[in-house]
Amino acid sequence: MSMYDVIQSILWAVLTALVGFVTHRVIPVVKNKLVYQQNEKVQQAETMALNFAKNIVIPLAVNANLGNLEKRRLAVKKLSDKLAEFGINLPEATVSALVERAYQLYKANGGDIHKLEDKADNNVDTTQESTVEDTQDTDGGFQQPPIYNPNK
Repeated sequence: MSMYDVIQSILWAVLTALVGFVTHRVIPVVKNKLVYQQNEKVQQAETMALNFAKNIVIPLAVNANLGNLEKRRLAVKKLSDKLAEFGINLPEATVSALVERAYQLYKANGGDIHKLEDKADNNVDTTQESTVEDTQDTDGGFQQPPIYNPNK
């Protein structure tokens, strides 16, 4: 065996080890990085869509001329159109869920409160004062409802 054959064998061994290292260590890292970047883009698109949905849902929520189903369908359509303007394609189920989430956030922050009037309340004595503490929070005007205490 000549010196040339020994060097060639060592180079093949190094090359084989390098290929093995690349296929088992480097390629998965690169794939994970690409998946992470894709997930980050999807999260950014969903965040942008949620912000658009908040702006679309509020005017529809206060519109008394439309039913709830019509409002939801119109909001989904408007949001899909707005996202298409920016080249963002999200599944319809995701768009619908974002519209619902925007509406729930709107309700949680004090918007679109449905008050049920109880006819039995007409006979209630209104001279009693209710002691409700100020529950104003510092996060954008959200008011937490008073805590029910059965011992009072």
